[in-house]
Amino acid sequence: WIDKQSAIIIFRQLFGSILIVLEYLSIHGDSETSALSGAYHESISSNIEFITSLIVVSRVLALTKPYTESLQSPTYDLVQCYDKIEELALYLTELLNDDNMDKLHDDLIQFAAQHDIPFVLSRRKKIIPRAFFESIHQAFISSTVDELGPRFSTHQKLAVKISKLMALHLKEIEFADLKDTFEFYKEDLLSDNFVVLESEFEIWRNMWRKRNDHDLPCTIGQVLKSMYTQRVFYPNIYRLLTIFATLPVSIATPERSFSILKLVKTYLRNSMADERLSTLTFLHIHKSTTLTTDPQDIVTEFAKRNRRIKLFEE
Repeated sequence: WIDKQSAIIIFRQLFGSILIVLEYLSIHGDSETSALSGAYHESISSNIEFITSLIVVSRVLALTKPYTESLQSPTYDLVQCYDKIEELALYLTELLNDDNMDKLHDDLIQFAAQHDIPFVLSRRKKIIPRAFFESIHQAFISSTVDELGPRFSTHQKLAVKISKLMALHLKEIEFADLKDTFEFYKEDLLSDNFVVLESEFEIWRNMWRKRNDHDLPCTIGQVLKSMYTQRVFYPNIYRLLTIFATLPVSIATPERSFSILKLVKTYLRNSMADERLSTLTFLHIHKSTTLTTDPQDIVTEFAKRNRRIKLFEE
């Protein structure tokens, strides 16, 4: 998502340079390159419909990009991010009013004039450029706000509040701040007695308050690993943190795994079996785990297998 947003923002920023490159390739490229470059140049250099969409989309994505980056960070305060996203949704709604729309429309006119793009629509549209701009503007912003609703619902915000139990965010909160979350997940907990839950929370918080900030675990994986041997003392909190570890708050890791597949399963390795593919992908994704392994140990273990090519002389 970050790459897609950045691509559109950068495309608008370098629009003039892109036109120059396309024009150059259409003149000096080979027949295929020349034809494609000429067609692309013609389609974006004289098409106010494309420019209108570019201006509107780049404006909205410039607002959402910081939140996308925050959601992909494993140490960011997700509850704070959810609150900010609610503010973003309200601000996007405000962009639909006339004053904000007029400002963006002026930017569109200036952008078109700067790149010598005629500010007219084809007769087939049977609509003036201003009305076309307003329809694109309203449709895209409304769609974005509608998408933010189900993705960051009240139910999800309650679930994300579990992150407040992590050591980094624990020192400044009280049990009352998380009571609604405990209530929501009470059927999954080992106890639904709030006296017991509050006592467990206070002991849990007191344990982390005594530690130095530099020694606190940063991610949910580190928290679960550090408390695994003590989970019997904090059974309900351990259960909540385990639930939180499975919540799809961000799809950054799955998306990253798809990208890594393109690097691992190349044409030269296209015949590898599932086990080898899964293992190589795992090693590539979880580099922090593999960095502690000595490569020489891996080579030695590999050399012990029956192979036609001897890696070491006996």
